[in-house]
Amino acid sequence: MIYFLWSLLNLGALVWFLFISFSVLKSIRENLGTLSAAIFVVCCLSFIKTSVTNSQSDLGKTTDANKQVIVMENVDNKMLFNLDLLYLESESLNNAGFYATTIKSGFVIGHEWLPTRTNVFDKAGLKQYEADGIHEWKFLGLTLHSAAESFKGTIKIK
Repeated sequence: MIYFLWSLLNLGALVWFLFISFSVLKSIRENLGTLSAAIFVVCCLSFIKTSVTNSQSDLGKTTDANKQVIVMENVDNKMLFNLDLLYLESESLNNAGFYATTIKSGFVIGHEWLPTRTNVFDKAGLKQYEADGIHEWKFLGLTLHSAAESFKGTIKIK
């Protein structure tokens, strides 16, 4: 429930910030002109620190799909988001023959998951995993709190 309230707080603050920004933009346009308003918008957009990249992973680009094992295992299930383990086993990958990582999906406004270590190993004939990461609590993009989290379990390969 706290994740939901934190996300709503972030969403409300974002809406309030947009309302204030449009009010300021309207005032600048009325008092200083359209050119000043355009310069203000460009300057505000220049503070956006992330960029969109058009890159695609090479994980699924193998010609022999018959020798692949792809599993999505639920690691942590909250009310509005899931943390899943992606496990890919293929002869064409690296020396270990597998790739594993954790992915957070769902309503994640105000939260960010940074996977730090994902380990998959055989134990008693089963695939076991250990996944570590950092859960960051953010408010309007600023990190307020970071907490390390660890998950352990078994991958069910069908």
